[in-house]
Amino acid sequence: MIQRDLHAGLNRDISDCYLFDRADCIQYVRYYSKDNLGNEEAVKTSVQIRQKAVTLAEALDNAGLTWTTGGNAAWFGQRTVTYDGVDAAQSGDVSDSQSTWMETSVTGPGTLTYYWKISSESDYDYLSFYLNGALQSGRISGNVDWQQKTYELPSGNNVLRWIYSKDSSVSTGSDAGWVDQVVFTPTDTTPPNPPVVSGTTPTTDTTRLGPGRVAVVMETDIQISTEQ
Repeated sequence: MIQRDLHAGLNRDISDCYLFDRADCIQYVRYYSKDNLGNEEAVKTSVQIRQKAVTLAEALDNAGLTWTTGGNAAWFGQRTVTYDGVDAAQSGDVSDSQSTWMETSVTGPGTLTYYWKISSESDYDYLSFYLNGALQSGRISGNVDWQQKTYELPSGNNVLRWIYSKDSSVSTGSDAGWVDQVVFTPTDTTPPNPPVVSGTTPTTDTTRLGPGRVAVVMETDIQISTEQ
């Protein structure tokens, strides 16, 4: 598409926008100048990249869960700071004495794993994990690179919440926390099949031991096997 609207003595030649890597829309803009004879010469080319927003489900690599976010700002997906080199969730932009959270729920029992990272004021601004409203040990602050966390979840509904919270003053580093690759693996609670009993019908043998006395002997051939 050629745009002939003259702007500061330049014409713009804008190529069609196309999808790149299923996420980025790239637009090439080429600027032309004209000499006194009307000849055009390309003098500058710029590239504009418009990225499709990354959802929390995509960023956390778990579209099977329902994700919500709230607090003073919303968590969001991004591609700049990641564990897997693709994308990750980042805490919302909050000020002093504010917090931002994201949450989901799973049905236990099972095992939860995820990776997290933080860049904040050490010992004052924290990235924390809550299970069913209870703060879990091991919250992080300061400059902590990606590390994996693992939790064994009990039976029933389990509410999982990650919170980035700030104290009343000072901002250090990126002032943010990140979470990536949230995986929940349910525990198989299906009971095994009961054992199958097979064999011959018991027989009775009577043997006289003397006047008025009879011994009863039971004979059987029973095999017990299990079928899984």
